[in-house]
Amino acid sequence: MGKRGKRSAYFVFSEIERKRTKDELVAGGAEKVSVADVAKALGEKWRNKSEEEKRKYADMAEKEAAEAAEKVDVDGEEDEGNNLGMKEKSALTIPLSMVRKIILLDPDVKKVSKEAVETIAIATEAFLEFLALESGKVATSLNRKAIRFEDLHAAARKFPPLEFVDEHLSLVDEEAKKLHKREKEVPHENPPSKSVVSDTPSTRRITDFFNF
Repeated sequence: MGKRGKRSAYFVFSEIERKRTKDELVAGGAEKVSVADVAKALGEKWRNKSEEEKRKYADMAEKEAAEAAEKVDVDGEEDEGNNLGMKEKSALTIPLSMVRKIILLDPDVKKVSKEAVETIAIATEAFLEFLALESGKVATSLNRKAIRFEDLHAAARKFPPLEFVDEHLSLVDEEAKKLHKREKEVPHENPPSKSVVSDTPSTRRITDFFNF
């Protein structure tokens, strides 16, 4: 297995503190705690930490990187996900205009640079490729060729840092099922063909995510 890139001190901190922070928000009276709520609370916690406290997490990141560097790839092959972040912006399939639009949905963000949009788009595609790859492995292990929604859940649960993905997938699945139920209850004047709409509530085109 190839060596993965070194994680930042903040990344290590957020992985350790994410669940505790979410529990604190719930205990504080929040009815629904979104990924953004947790991220904002983690950011505030990190900013309030002293340099000495931050150093502890930096040391943990250094130790993790050193241990990873000592591991030798048995078969000599490069890790499949090692170069996921090296995609050129010209090869991106996610429309940059939509990435910019999504970023600006955050009321705290007033403007965003072109470079930031491109970086986030590249990172997002790398992440989606990784998630798809791991989901494919789950499907293959169950002797299936097609990836199902539950495979995404299983893939996310394999990696503690992706806990937020599993939570978000549950919300998406819940909303999709509600929408599917409403569509079945309300008759359409011109019902769409079966080739366009699936009877499976969690099946959608990936491009639907970018339609606002």
